Amino acid sequence: MTIDIYIPTGFVFLYGLAIGSFLNVVIYRVPRGKSIVSGGSACPGCGGSIRWYDNIPLVSYLILRGRCRGCGAPISPRYPAVELLTAAIFSGIFLQLALGGAPSGGPAAIWTVPWILRLLAYLWFGGALIACAFIDAEHRIIPNRIVFPTFLIGLVLLLAADYHAWSGMFLGVLAGGGIPLLLLLLSPLLLKRQGMGMGDVKLGATMGLFLGWQLVLLAIFFASLAGSFYNLPKMFGGAEKRRQAFPFGPFLAIGALAAFFIGTPLITWYLGLFNF
Repeated sequence: MTIDIYIPTGFVFLYGLAIGSFLNVVIYRVPRGKSIVSGGSACPGCGGSIRWYDNIPLVSYLILRGRCRGCGAPISPRYPAVELLTAAIFSGIFLQLALGGAPSGGPAAIWTVPWILRLLAYLWFGGALIACAFIDAEHRIIPNRIVFPTFLIGLVLLLAADYHAWSGMFLGVLAGGGIPLLLLLLSPLLLKRQGMGMGDVKLGATMGLFLGWQLVLLAIFFASLAGSFYNLPKMFGGAEKRRQAFPFGPFLAIGALAAFFIGTPLITWYLGLFNF
């Protein structure tokens, strides 16, 4: 790894911590219908305002030992977890693109305009996946306020980076949205319950825009596999537990990230098995 990649990765990690702190605001406020741009941070327990030096990503949580300075109420470990996760994913996205692993468009040298546009697009995508995963896990919704802007921003940035990639993006949207839609329509007949929601369909279509049709198919496979393992204990818990719905958004996010990071070499390896 050359110095023009190694040093910026550290800055991207710090940037990811800061964005992770903002994502915590998004995760808390969006499903509650609150603004994410107005109103300062406040303790959910006592409602007291959180001062800037108690709002430094990761550092403040460690200094305060996970408790509010005012009332002493415990601060959810989700907050530092989201910050660290965002920093790690952002660093990974930067390295992936720096090493030439962008799913969309033709080759682009590092630090050129097309490369920077893709970096901005995929960093936004990574942040949106994190927010949707945590919101869906808690509230069973995937907000349009996150999915729609992510789709539009990805469309503009990725087409600006390489407009020749439009066909792959179009097929990706069809595949990523079409398969969850088909499962949504068929699940009441096959599973006797609602398996997916329209939020999963819209998130799948957005994933297809960023990943293309091959990687989004792999992402949905990864998501289904992870969801099956998660749901395995219910299969032995009786009919009532088997009918219980569970949020699929977190598994779609896991599948999308897995496909982004390891999908291309995995597909290349698999297709190589048929080259005799």
